[in-house]
Amino acid sequence: MSIPPIPRSTATPRPLKAILGALILLFAVDLFLPLRPYLGLSLSNLTHGYFWTLLTYPFASGSRDFLSLCLDLFFLWILGATLIDRLQSKNFLLLFFGSTLFTGLAASLSLYLLKSPLLFSQLSPILLSLFTAWTLLHANRDVHITTLLIVRTAWIFAFFAGFHFLFNLLESRWIEMIADITGLFFGYFFCVFSQKVSSPFSILFPFERRVLRSMEKIHPHKSPAHTKIYDFQTGEPVLEDIAFMDAMLARISLHGEQSISPAERKRMQEISERKASKK
Repeated sequence: MSIPPIPRSTATPRPLKAILGALILLFAVDLFLPLRPYLGLSLSNLTHGYFWTLLTYPFASGSRDFLSLCLDLFFLWILGATLIDRLQSKNFLLLFFGSTLFTGLAASLSLYLLKSPLLFSQLSPILLSLFTAWTLLHANRDVHITTLLIVRTAWIFAFFAGFHFLFNLLESRWIEMIADITGLFFGYFFCVFSQKVSSPFSILFPFERRVLRSMEKIHPHKSPAHTKIYDFQTGEPVLEDIAFMDAMLARISLHGEQSISPAERKRMQEISERKASKK
């Protein structure tokens, strides 16, 4: 199963377009009217009651330099368009601004503990949160870089996240390190709790199974094992092939192969055969 490395050539979703537009607009305005001191996160701003900076600091990140802004916009567009296609706009906005708030609180605590006068205005913790969510939601897929190079999403995540944390460590950017770790954890727990998915890292499987089973006991009607994934009256699938396979693989991971019905097993085989015939 493969996914495109960049979003499909469709119109950019409205929420993502608004976020990208805000980053570009604030960068342009800051060239003439400095806004970063009023949007960035710092102890001074918080003590003066500028609590909105807990949500606005990512939008001041483009004020640093144009190259950083272009890279941030590019990765935000790729990750955002794919996540909105999977999560829908409401959940994407919850993920984006939820990670913004939680990483902002973590950065504020770090600024206080380290007695730092730094003005924090990084978009990287939110991008890392989105990257983590993208990895979990596409854990069972491959990315075709070229016709010969096929990479697992877990490898892509480990490569980029590992280098990012390494640079933070080498440059002693401790506040950004703490914020990035918070963003990573927020994206992870958001997907585990709201989307009921498992990560591609086997070391986390026992923890995720316990969490998902506990959630089933609390909300059995929301259990993936009882979701009607196949309409037996019409014989038509109610999910797209990719979403269907993801749901089935998650169910097998959680409950074992015995949880799959004969009709669902047959459809999985048909999808696999269609995929093999296209190669």
